[in-house]
Amino acid sequence: MEPELVRVSETELSFLKNRSIGVSEPENESWINCNGVIYAVGFLASSQLFTFERLSQLKSEITMPKVLAMVGAIAQRKRLPSKFDLSLGILLPYGEYEDRVNLEEHLRKSLSKFSYREQTYQVNLETFNCLPEGAGILLRGSSRTVSPKDRNILVVMIGYRNISYLLMERGLLTRGETEVLGFSWLTNRVVMATSGLKATNLIVPITQAGKTLNKTPLKALLKSQSSEFKKRELAQIIKAVKLARTEHLEALKSWLLSRRFPDISEIIFSGGTAHYYQEELEKFFGQTNYHWSPRLENQVKSLVGEARYQEEFTYRLTDLYGYYFYCQYLWKQMSKLITGVSKNVGV
Repeated sequence: MEPELVRVSETELSFLKNRSIGVSEPENESWINCNGVIYAVGFLASSQLFTFERLSQLKSEITMPKVLAMVGAIAQRKRLPSKFDLSLGILLPYGEYEDRVNLEEHLRKSLSKFSYREQTYQVNLETFNCLPEGAGILLRGSSRTVSPKDRNILVVMIGYRNISYLLMERGLLTRGETEVLGFSWLTNRVVMATSGLKATNLIVPITQAGKTLNKTPLKALLKSQSSEFKKRELAQIIKAVKLARTEHLEALKSWLLSRRFPDISEIIFSGGTAHYYQEELEKFFGQTNYHWSPRLENQVKSLVGEARYQEEFTYRLTDLYGYYFYCQYLWKQMSKLITGVSKNVGV
């Protein structure tokens, strides 16, 4: 589902429903109602309503309506009953990880009664697990040639919103940090240096243009009609992207350098923006043993198909996929424990 989210009134929702023609998939026409507060989520919000990037808001603050929409969409696709149990795992930026207790309480209360596309659900949050972003990479992305207890492992994730790192020393997670220095930093710089462009529309053309700034993808951004103005506009965009890319890369390097990491045995990179700067990051960290979680990324590619993986997901699932295996292990262990206790008490 698209990341867009917007609060709407009953009147606005009624207008949207009246404009609907035919029947769409749940995830393409998502809205939730929790305690009288209505949110349009995903494609419905991005295509039919005015939305804006919520980069200044904490992810933990906007998680509730997105989780309800996700759960509701799955419930309707899988034809689940109105009451069911849910095991939920969530990754938060390291800087918001301390909010996990409040987030669980908020989600538990919201899931207990909400409506999705006018169908009421009462979901029991049976199991909840929350870890910092990068945990899936740390748990499943390591090369495993040497025990984590005998080395220092650094996970560096750079996505659209943030750059984050997790540091594991001798098998213990010792520290982590998050900064709003993701790809959005670059796109916002380009928007300020050009005319009539929207940050979210820049993502695909800029990434496809690559380090060499291939003109072909960037031409999709042109709004001028005459050939003369098109040349000027394209030159302006290329200049803006080139400058923003240089500034962004220097900002990322300065931030990483100021963290003063200890001797690192292994660095694991992840995130679409990290891949965008792959050559520069590898050069920056020099001779350190680094890799890009190829085992996890290949598993995701085989799951969703390589073409769709490259086109739609752009490395966003790698951390989540590694985390999924960890959650699956936890829930299996819990199930065994419950089964064992039941047998012992004669249930």
